[in-house]
Amino acid sequence: MSEIFYVVTTQPTEQLAAFCDELARNLDVVIVSDQEPSIKSCRALTIWVPDEEVRKVGFVNSNPYKTKTPTAWDKALYLTSKAKRDFFWFCEDDVVFSSPRDALSLVRSYSGDKSDLLCQQFFSYRRLPNWANWCYRANFSDDVLMGGFFPVCRVSSSLANVISDFVQKYGTLSFIETMLPSCARANNLTISALPELKWLAFRASPPLTLSEIVVLSKSGFAKVFHPVKDISIRAAFEEYASEGLFKHLSVGSVILLQRQISILKRRARELRNR
Repeated sequence: MSEIFYVVTTQPTEQLAAFCDELARNLDVVIVSDQEPSIKSCRALTIWVPDEEVRKVGFVNSNPYKTKTPTAWDKALYLTSKAKRDFFWFCEDDVVFSSPRDALSLVRSYSGDKSDLLCQQFFSYRRLPNWANWCYRANFSDDVLMGGFFPVCRVSSSLANVISDFVQKYGTLSFIETMLPSCARANNLTISALPELKWLAFRASPPLTLSEIVVLSKSGFAKVFHPVKDISIRAAFEEYASEGLFKHLSVGSVILLQRQISILKRRARELRNR
């Protein structure tokens, strides 16, 4: 079974390139950059596709929450339409693993699984009719309409072909959170949840802090964190992890540090408001 691990990003940072370098020791890794990259990985392949090449064949509009299209997701899906692999993993750049080993473990644990779509969670329109993103349902009927959560996911070559057919038919992609699972269901392809992503700690607002990520990782409660958009947090966390500093840092000390920081921030706000 052949598979590839796509990391989709606006533009790779040094921290992301370093993570991909380490992961590429044991896995085919491709960084798909929306903008022409100034930083490239040593081992992982870094690919930038010009917007016009993707736009002219309809690989656009996979994320309606972005003002620009095509995005890195559009370009990664375009690349799957041309690649010859059995499975394609996708990972967004604001996903942080406790270590590259945990990312590799996730991939390896599904090497024998033949599901066409693996994701953190999925649900039908009838089960969750009030979900806000049903407005991006494309042309799917209620019977096959599905939604899901895809910061990390895997797509089979069969589903990649269905997505290419979708683009040929409609001249565009649709929102990945409805298009991927709905295309699978409409074509009788298999969808499975990733139990390992019970490790995923998700909180959009307020964003996860460095100390929370350290505590969750050290305690074993979580091994994947999303979204982590602050580059400095990712850099600090990965520095701690790579140097093994977690071994010398107790969970209690991190919690105490977080409480002290919160108290200082509150006092600073009180002084400003006097």
